Amino acid sequence: MARTDANAVKELMRATAGGESDYDSANAPSLQPFIDSANAFTDRVAVCAVRKDVPLTNAELELIERWMAAHFYTKTDRTLSSKSTSKASGSYVNDPQVPEPYKAGAMALDPSGCVAALLNRQRAGAFWAGKPRSEQLAWEDRN
Repeated sequence: MARTDANAVKELMRATAGGESDYDSANAPSLQPFIDSANAFTDRVAVCAVRKDVPLTNAELELIERWMAAHFYTKTDRTLSSKSTSKASGSYVNDPQVPEPYKAGAMALDPSGCVAALLNRQRAGAFWAGKPRSEQLAWEDRN
């Protein structure tokens, strides 16, 4: 079950855009698919954080989910980076070098670092670079 709702996500997008929302209120698309995606992502963040022994509070998880829902929404309805009026032009956040505000907000709210790790698909791993067990010596036999 989702931790956040469409009104909270819309309010976030209105507040962070300086009064002009990143949400397309004229066409009023449903935010539910983005909230569902953010919920599944946030569930993984919660599991990751517990494994790192940095459990997140329900309030932190709700905020991360809200920011991620806005992030997922702006992946389909891109955020304006600049606009002008009289001749109706605009440019969108499209450049990978331009920071994505909602993604950055979710990462800033996560003290465990799991949001960044999951978004960047980072995985920890290890391998044994020593001798196979059949060639190893007991510690008493060394020297």
